[in-house]
Amino acid sequence: MEAEVSREIVPRRGAAAEARRALEGFKDHLPPEKLEDVRLLVSELVTNSVIHAGLSPEEAITVTVTIRGGLARGEVRDRGPGFEPSQEPVPKPDLAGGWGLYIVDKVADRWGVAHTGSKSVWFEIDLDND
Repeated sequence: MEAEVSREIVPRRGAAAEARRALEGFKDHLPPEKLEDVRLLVSELVTNSVIHAGLSPEEAITVTVTIRGGLARGEVRDRGPGFEPSQEPVPKPDLAGGWGLYIVDKVADRWGVAHTGSKSVWFEIDLDND
């Protein structure tokens, strides 16, 4: 089974919802619980791009999700300055925000940051196990 979606999203309020809607086509390719995990992770990463990348409305966020060979892989790319992730993200319970990478770390089987001319944060979810 193979499927892919790639979208450019304007960094504004509602960007995470737009990214989630772009994943509707995966309903036939993923079990409901895995689709919800992918939606959650994409939402968190797009929200981080909107908040932290410092993009202008002309600089799109690119969201790509691929399902191939028992693996769902998502990538959120922007032209922001990037960052180096800590070993294990730790949320700050006294703050309303700051939970995004913690959630990614707990839900994804693997994730990381790539710097290749722009910054991308990626995640992988194994589809063949629970």
